[in-house]
Amino acid sequence: MPCLLGVLGDARAVADIEPSDEPVLLPAMLLRFTHHTINSELAFGDDHENRQESIMKLFDGFFRGHADPRKIEPLYVFKHVGPDGNTALFSRNNRRLIACLLFQAVRRTELVQVPCRIFRSDDTRRAPTERQKTMAEWFAEGYDAADTRANCDGLGYSIFPRPGVSSHRGYPLFNGGQTTLRALRRACERERSRPAGDADLLAAADMVLEQARLRTTASGDAETLTFASGSGDEGTLQPRAAAAEGRGKGYSTQWRQPWRGGKGGGRKGRR
Repeated sequence: MPCLLGVLGDARAVADIEPSDEPVLLPAMLLRFTHHTINSELAFGDDHENRQESIMKLFDGFFRGHADPRKIEPLYVFKHVGPDGNTALFSRNNRRLIACLLFQAVRRTELVQVPCRIFRSDDTRRAPTERQKTMAEWFAEGYDAADTRANCDGLGYSIFPRPGVSSHRGYPLFNGGQTTLRALRRACERERSRPAGDADLLAAADMVLEQARLRTTASGDAETLTFASGSGDEGTLQPRAAAAEGRGKGYSTQWRQPWRGGKGGGRKGRR
């Protein structure tokens, strides 16, 4: 692949790369991970300017041309001798590196480069952290050396998931039903906190939350919402939204219709 040709030459010269406080462009493929595992939500942490945003959003920006890997916030990269005895470049910013490598995977005719500040792993200067560690301490704190974690070889070529669900700003990324319910609940919480909150609006929203259920596919994924109560609908109906969020014990096939004064199993409530 054409992109590999540019990396091979740079890989041979890693040991000769000089540390630099000023950002320099390096191939993303040349960089290794310091962590063995990544954030369980595949999202940026609270200490980042894009806190809680999905890593996939950054990749999407690269992919659609809205963002340029060469113009992102520089990565902090450390020259370190790995367990194989070779000098390598380890990125302290693993999540941004994932997005850059995802982009490289779909741009194999070009070399994706990213701005990097390069330091030695034994640098005693202050690190850019709130706790004011040295650069060496900051690197050591974030570097998963060989055998410090299960199946960790310390080489940093690969990174693995932690148990969890991919999210964007706290909302499940691949579960539209749950995301909708959670967003509506948060909107209700904000409305209730207002001195002049709209009681009628909240009552209507609460009714939606009470009656909504997640419809799952045959594989068990909750894809959409439904208000259906019968058994003839496609897919499997999960407990009502309240129960699914831990607020109830299940669901029934009938519900109160206050605007009609009765109960019903659908649109034809008792008048």
